[in-house]
Amino acid sequence: MYRIAICDDEPLFAENLRRQVNDLLFRHEIDYSVTIFSDPGQLLSLLRREPDAFQLVLLDIMMGDVNGIDFAQALRESKSRIGIIFITASPSFALEGYSVRPVQYLLKPVDPEKLKEAILFDYEQNFTRKRLLVTSGQKTFSLAFSDISFIEVYGHTLKIHTEKDTVECPGALKELESTLPDCFLRCHKSYIVNLERVSDIKRYEFTLDTGSRVPIGKEKYFSVQNAFVSYAAR
Repeated sequence: MYRIAICDDEPLFAENLRRQVNDLLFRHEIDYSVTIFSDPGQLLSLLRREPDAFQLVLLDIMMGDVNGIDFAQALRESKSRIGIIFITASPSFALEGYSVRPVQYLLKPVDPEKLKEAILFDYEQNFTRKRLLVTSGQKTFSLAFSDISFIEVYGHTLKIHTEKDTVECPGALKELESTLPDCFLRCHKSYIVNLERVSDIKRYEFTLDTGSRVPIGKEKYFSVQNAFVSYAAR
């Protein structure tokens, strides 16, 4: 789910912005949630505890005594990778605002088309590219690549293993392999492993941080070992 936070101390504006975001994401059939915060300190505290609680924040720059740019800098210092769209009545902070790598800088009243462009850009560039979308039956699952431990295939069925669950869907490893980031390695004709989740390697087998064991094809052993060593040395 694509989770958005709106942080603005003007209740009427924040609610109107929520309606615009709801309409946009609903029309694009995106699974989402939108939460409003009037207190930036509350949002910052939450993100420090749960860095992945939201993927995007629509952030007012001037909220009483709070400067939204200082707030955004605190987020970046806490290593938060959340997308930031600044929304403000004044253009005077534009240059300073870009120091925290925002997705966009929008002026009030917000142009719906520019809001659409900014949100869809973040969704496509910073959300979907970090996730694997798979369809199983009538459901579509959005799985963070970092949560996937390994993938295996039985016949024409893929089994995607995460730390908490396994999702099954029709498909082939060869087709899936080309869509995955380079931390995923085809180590066996029936398995792809996420090298980020590997604890150790021994002859013909990976052990993952979940305790699972993933086989390495005999004919692939030396190339897989070299690939693992090269990746670990980055």
